[in-house]
Amino acid sequence: MADTSPQTALNLTGSVVAILLVLFLGTGVAALTMLEIPQANHDIILVLITAIAANVGNIINFFFGSSVNNKKLADTANMQAQTIASAQAALAPLVPTDPKTVTIQPGQSAKVNATEGS
Repeated sequence: MADTSPQTALNLTGSVVAILLVLFLGTGVAALTMLEIPQANHDIILVLITAIAANVGNIINFFFGSSVNNKKLADTANMQAQTIASAQAALAPLVPTDPKTVTIQPGQSAKVNATEGS
């Protein structure tokens, strides 16, 4: 079954837009190098290609720049939290062997009166 979450749809839409912009940029550069552009349209085409190139740069920064690093940091923090939780769960159920030993759970407190010598 395909994932239909809003984040997946957003990622797919962003990928399609990125591919289209790269294709437009390649087509524009090819047109400038292979075809003779009329002088009246030359400046307009250069402005359009410059705008598309800037957007391609933004897309590359988004997909491969700080957003990816932020996601990796979040994934690392989640993995560390899971590791800590599983380690605490593995260490928590210790059964005391001495009848005078009292196990105190995290968040609990105890009051001790010393009346017997050790």
